[in-house]
Order: sequence, then C-alpha cells, then structure tokens
Amino acid sequence: MRRLTSAFTITAALMAYACDSGGAADPDPEPEPEVEAPTDETPTDETPTDETPTDETPTVEDPTDETPIEPPIDEPETVAYPEGPFGHGYLDIVEDLEFFNPWTGERPRLSDFYQSPDTSVLLISSAAGWCTACMYEAWDLVTVYEDYKDRGLEVLYTLYEDTQGRPIFQDDASDDRITADVAFYLGWMENLGRRIGLPVRVANYPVLVDPDFVLEPYYNEGATPLTLIVRTSDMRILYRQVGYSAGTVEQMIKGHL
Repeated sequence: MRRLTSAFTITAALMAYACDSGGAADPDPEPEPEVEAPTDETPTDETPTDETPTDETPTVEDPTDETPIEPPIDEPETVAYPEGPFGHGYLDIVEDLEFFNPWTGERPRLSDFYQSPDTSVLLISSAAGWCTACMYEAWDLVTVYEDYKDRGLEVLYTLYEDTQGRPIFQDDASDDRITADVAFYLGWMENLGRRIGLPVRVANYPVLVDPDFVLEPYYNEGATPLTLIVRTSDMRILYRQVGYSAGTVEQMIKGHL
C-alpha cells in the first residue's frame, strides 16, 4: 500500500513539474485509469473446523433395570353346584346345605366340597348330645379320619341338640343359653368317649352345628345318628345309614376312595 501511494505522488509531482517548466504537455491529457489499491486485509483461509466429539457415551437402557411386570393371577373359576333335582336317597343329589362353626363363626356349605381336588368322599354325620350311639360313632371316627383323610376323605360331624335335647345356638337364645351351648360344644369335641367308658379322645375332624336341623329330612327313621356318604364329583348320596353299626361306615368309605 505504501509503495503504490509513493508512485502516485511521484507521478503527480512530475506532471506538475512539466507544466511549470513549459514543457509540451497534452492540453487534455487522458486521465489515467484508476487503480484500486488492494486493502491490507489478508484473506483468511476459512477452513471448516471439525467438531471435536465429546466424551459423552449414549445411554443404553438396561432391560434388567426395568421392574418386571407380573402376569395377572388367574382366579379359580367358581363351579356351580348341581341344580338337582335333589333327594334324600341312594344316588340322589344332596342339597347345598349350610352349617355353622361356633368356634370360628364360619358357615360352611356342601358346595365348598363340590369337585374339590382334595376331597373325593364326604362323610356327613348328624348327632345329638343325648345319643349314646352318636358317642360311639364320634369316638370311632377319630381313627377313620386319621386313616383316610390323606386319601380323599373329609368329615362334617354336626350336632343339633345338647344332652338335654335342646336345640343349640339358636338365633333368639339368651347370653346364658349361648354360654351353655359353647360349653356343651367344646366338651363334646374334647372328651369323646368319657361318657361311654372309653379312653378320652379329642375330635381331629371338623365338628359343626346344625341349628336349623337341615338334615332332618334325610332321616327315614327316628334313630340317631344319621350318616351320609357323598361323592363330591357330583354330590350324589352313595350311602345312608340311620343308627350306628361299627365297621360298616369304614367299609363304605374304603369302597369309594
């Protein structure tokens, strides 16, 4: 830039000197073309810079960190109890009777055992506290239940009257009456054999109460106890006995297990 500027200055000075000295000069000299002076700006080589990759590593989700989704639990389907017709004799379908457990407050039904995978034969007994034959049966059932419960036998032993022949656990009973009923109920379960001169046993099978005496229609005679053997696959009565004959019930159980 400085060298070009000096050259222009010298040229202008020489032209002025020529005019002053009387030298022939072109009256209308053609103007010299203007020359653009380059700027001092030095072109920069704009070279695109490569972006330096960062050290960040892309996050990869670990499938093991996810909480596993538990599959829905399939609830067992409720099997409808046979619709009947119902009856009280051999191969008749027994009604879906309900009983009462005063110790737990539960009300088991026969439908609880219908098509049970654990129970193939259900023994239902109806007894009273004043019945001597019932005492013998209750005592013998301890051994029967112990021998066959793991083979598919279940027992529902029901009481409908106490030692005085009074219905037990009635809805309209007084507090004193309920207290007496509880004492009778527990005494029966825990002292099998005491009143008939046999070694005392404790019932190892369910003992329930039949406060409405729903088993009464299944008696064909006035004797007690009543024993029913029911096949749980279809709830049909396979055996009915009124009174008690030692050994007969066990033989019937063995024949259907």
